[in-house]
Amino acid sequence: MQEYSQKMNLPISDVPHGENITLVYRNGDKVINFVSSFLRSGFKHNDLCVWITPGVKNNEDPDAFFKEKTIFVNEKSFSSNFDLVLVDLELLSDAEAFCKAILEFIEKKHKSAIKCGFNGLRVNIDLISDEGQMLPFLRQCRKSIISATSDIELTTLFTCPLESFSSSDVFELMDDRENTIMKKNGMWISLIDLLSSKYRKHLRFSPELMKKEKELKSIYRNSPVVAFLRNSGNGFPVEFVSENISQFGYSAEDLMSHKVLYEDLIHPWDIDDYFMGLSECIKKGSTEFTKEYRILDREANTHWVSETSLIEMNRSGKPTRFQGIIVDITERKLAEEALKRSEHKFKALFDNSNDPVFLYDLDGNIFEANSRACECLDYSREVLLQKNIKETYSLECAANFSKRVEEVCRMGNCIFEMVILRKDGFEIPWEMSAQLMEYDGKPAILSISRDISEHKNIEQVLLDAKNEAEAANILKSEFLANMSHELRTPLNSIIGFSDILLDSEAGPLADRQMKYVSNISKSGKHLLTLINDILDLSKIEAGKMELQHEKFLFRDVLNDVEAVVSPLAENKNLCLSTSIGADDICINADRLKLTQVLFNLVSNAIKFTPEGGSVMIRTENNADTLVIKVEDTGIGIPESAQCDLFKPFTQVESSSNRQFGGTGLGLSLAKKLIKLHGGEIWVESEPGSGSVFGFSVPLSPEIS
Repeated sequence: MQEYSQKMNLPISDVPHGENITLVYRNGDKVINFVSSFLRSGFKHNDLCVWITPGVKNNEDPDAFFKEKTIFVNEKSFSSNFDLVLVDLELLSDAEAFCKAILEFIEKKHKSAIKCGFNGLRVNIDLISDEGQMLPFLRQCRKSIISATSDIELTTLFTCPLESFSSSDVFELMDDRENTIMKKNGMWISLIDLLSSKYRKHLRFSPELMKKEKELKSIYRNSPVVAFLRNSGNGFPVEFVSENISQFGYSAEDLMSHKVLYEDLIHPWDIDDYFMGLSECIKKGSTEFTKEYRILDREANTHWVSETSLIEMNRSGKPTRFQGIIVDITERKLAEEALKRSEHKFKALFDNSNDPVFLYDLDGNIFEANSRACECLDYSREVLLQKNIKETYSLECAANFSKRVEEVCRMGNCIFEMVILRKDGFEIPWEMSAQLMEYDGKPAILSISRDISEHKNIEQVLLDAKNEAEAANILKSEFLANMSHELRTPLNSIIGFSDILLDSEAGPLADRQMKYVSNISKSGKHLLTLINDILDLSKIEAGKMELQHEKFLFRDVLNDVEAVVSPLAENKNLCLSTSIGADDICINADRLKLTQVLFNLVSNAIKFTPEGGSVMIRTENNADTLVIKVEDTGIGIPESAQCDLFKPFTQVESSSNRQFGGTGLGLSLAKKLIKLHGGEIWVESEPGSGSVFGFSVPLSPEIS
């Protein structure tokens, strides 16, 4: 705001977002210039701008300011980022109701600004009030609106007529002088600039300074430091004590009237020690006495205090008076006791931990090591404390020590694996948890380690087993992929010759012969489909499946699939329909594989939808992605079975298998083909409510 006020003679667009300003104007000030610049700055920064102003009473002519507003509003009446709100004048008589209404309105505008993509919300609020009522009204409005949370920058300007403030209100405005603006010599200037050295002398006795004086007195009264003057008579009668002795429940009069002696305040358990310490100080000829001890307040509660006294001596060297202070150090003492308990607890945990524990500085110099650490490394504690922690690391880990320390300092705590060297040179894998802490006022690292040798051995066994399984799977996939010709050739012969017999090209067949040959043809085709699916899966797993990308209209693929499955739908009296966003959707993909996936999903939908149901193929074009959904009114799939749908040879239930048949390879192959395209496949279903199988593929993938 200070930078802003210094630039007040420049365009108001220099105001940063998020400022909250109060403009106080006199009659005749050109307020409209400031407000319009304030709002135009919002237009420039793509803010949603709102002007909240009182309306005009019935049968009353508008003043000059309102007419100027009307001109500005007419200029912006068709602007999408400007709104004028006329407030009922009666609402201004109730600050709470006004704030509530304004907050509700700003909340709506805030949501609108976010929804419409504005960078911020800029609000000008015109306030009017009777004299003496403006300051509390302004403060309540500012507090309510500025404290409102916002996901975008909220910049507010409150305009108030100076005539609505009393003279004392003007002084109180100076408490917020950095954010208050008035006009001086034709320029809008921040109050903080108006109160320069040449103006401050006029405010020497201002209410603000008087309030500061009261605050200082309050600080003195509430200070923990109590000043006193007591003589050396029996019980230490007090000649003077500061008023803040009241923090212990006594008044200054209680002690200065000698109703209460200073000795009465000292805790009975500390009196002997107190006098012994004082006697030793006097014997040494010292004139300054310091002591920490306990006192009792009027309610017999215990307080720790620290006393510092100057001892006045007579000519014979005997003390006559003690002048000094006592400070309540109860909180410090309690903190020290808590720290001691914490240190004892830490020491017990440190020493009795079943895991090796080290404490060392950022250079690796070992401060502490527990017995378990000494046992694991086969060193005595004395020898280990003479070493640097890096000497217990393998060469590779020691070389990375600085990097690990930087990571701990940056993160505060880290877990990493290390290789430790035992005294005989044997390497032990450890998992180390390192925590940054303070030790003797300097940064240090506390590390707790655990031997993970057994864990590493198990990991290696699992890794070897995994590698063996992957190698075997690759060999299997390669074998099946290479057997493509040998498996397909005899099947094609069986299917081909059986189809010839069915076409009666080799002569007519009897009915029984026709039935047998038809079964041979159907079984052969089913087996060929199964083998083709297995071989495709094997090719993908062996990395031998390559996509043949080409550009084509997806409508053509949809027509091809629809032509093939339409007879299947008609046989079950199903309603097969399509919904495509646009006929000219062009995609760069493997047309054959994409057709195979869509055919599989649609044929499954037809197979599992009862007669009289419906199947819908829906296509959507989202940005750079094509989304295809196959929706049916079939039997549905339980949620528990959906996670296994895309696994090879998996079907939902055995009863369904017997009724509907199938190999359980189609969805698994579809998922792998979609993944090759860089897409995703999913299912949404409930039993009895049908299913939606969908997949997405990029329209123009990056082809390596």
